[in-house]
Amino acid sequence: MAKLAVFFTLLMLACHMVLSVNAQPLNDKQSCLCATTDDLNWVCGSDGQSYVNLSTLECEKKCKRRSVEMSHRGKC
Repeated sequence: MAKLAVFFTLLMLACHMVLSVNAQPLNDKQSCLCATTDDLNWVCGSDGQSYVNLSTLECEKKCKRRSVEMSHRGKC
């Protein structure tokens, strides 16, 4: 019975992790979809812009075909 409870707990955790990733367009004018997370772990891009998290910066890089890299963690 304990193994079953552990199994369902891990299954629920895995489902939560999958559902917490959002595929959203970068903005209304673009059709490029990126998988981003909702976590607030600010990063500063080499372009001097602050991004909510690294996945948002990577989305900007992919969809706008920019050569932006992470300079450091935290807001610029």
